[in-house]
Amino acid sequence: MLKAAIRWGIPLTSLFVVGPPAGWLTYSLRAPDGSGGTTLLLSESPVRGLIAGLGALALAAVMGFLGARMVSLRLGLFSAGLVLTWAAWGTGTVDQIIRRTQSASTMWTLSLEGAILGVLAIGLASLLAKVARPSGEKARPHDDEDGPPVLLGFTVAIVVAGIAAWLVAQETLKGQTYAAAVAAAVFGSFFGRLGSHRTPAVLFFVALAAFAAASPAAAVLLHGGDMAIVKATYSGHLLPLARPLPLDWIAGAFVGIPIGLSWAASMTESRVSAATT
Repeated sequence: MLKAAIRWGIPLTSLFVVGPPAGWLTYSLRAPDGSGGTTLLLSESPVRGLIAGLGALALAAVMGFLGARMVSLRLGLFSAGLVLTWAAWGTGTVDQIIRRTQSASTMWTLSLEGAILGVLAIGLASLLAKVARPSGEKARPHDDEDGPPVLLGFTVAIVVAGIAAWLVAQETLKGQTYAAAVAAAVFGSFFGRLGSHRTPAVLFFVALAAFAAASPAAAVLLHGGDMAIVKATYSGHLLPLARPLPLDWIAGAFVGIPIGLSWAASMTESRVSAATT
């Protein structure tokens, strides 16, 4: 009973108790014109924006640590993701931002923000992996030596995550951009782990962080300068991978990757059971 209470209590606390303050940190940020359609570095005070982002990550780290240490790495990552989901929801949308700035330089700022948050997310995921309670999953003989290379799993994750995000992010609505990041994380980590069972969870965070940093810059390279970016945004033709904002990618990674890893583990166990019966 106690184990069940802990297993359910940590993510519920993340969602309903710790998450709202994280959401307030980003929701309280304002753009230079006073509107709420902004991100950490595009807010009126980028320093305050970074502090808000660090505060949200700190709250996520606390819940992630509890979940990883007391239950499992996957629960820790998921619990941290629920906190970061609130923070992501407190930021604006890319079309709100482009309409205000009317500048392609905005996308380069988003790339910088994505790089910063991506590095922090990878660091947090690595920390949780180190402190996590052993999962108790039985390893197959020679798992460390045999099987496809880790690079294959990472490559599969990048490709599948990109396709998933592209298909889901058909508009710039916050719910859709967040869902696109979650879908990218779920299917990227699922197929990546199936591609190579030796691929560590942290590498899937590297894949999502790469999208957070590279996608806005890719939109500029694809569409062109200021007027081209504005036109693409107004017409709804902005590169789909550039529609999720940095915190969408990071929150989606923490929520989606443990789901994908769980699916992959279930499928692997089913294959092993079938082979031994």
